[in-house]
Amino acid sequence: MMAATDAEDANEPLGTCEGCAKAIPEGAAYHYTADACWLCADCAPMLSDLVRQWEEIVAAEPFNPGEIDCDSPEEMRAWIREYTAEIERNGDRKVMTGGAAW
Repeated sequence: MMAATDAEDANEPLGTCEGCAKAIPEGAAYHYTADACWLCADCAPMLSDLVRQWEEIVAAEPFNPGEIDCDSPEEMRAWIREYTAEIERNGDRKVMTGGAAW
């Protein structure tokens, strides 16, 4: 038999969507950003949104990727090429980092 606190923990959401304030339950599709924001499937970015963000970062001087784990503009340009090719091959889609769609 589960203790009351275990049952309460099982019902705790993973997080709250920064876009719409909806709770993100365990098992739901979600996107977790580099700067520690939860986004539900409805508010998650598209691949093209990431490409646009990276293009803006690469164009800015000096190069500052913020919380994004990227060491150089060249590395980010490689991501841009890779994601752009992926969009051309398979179409634009939501970026999910976990949950049901992961």
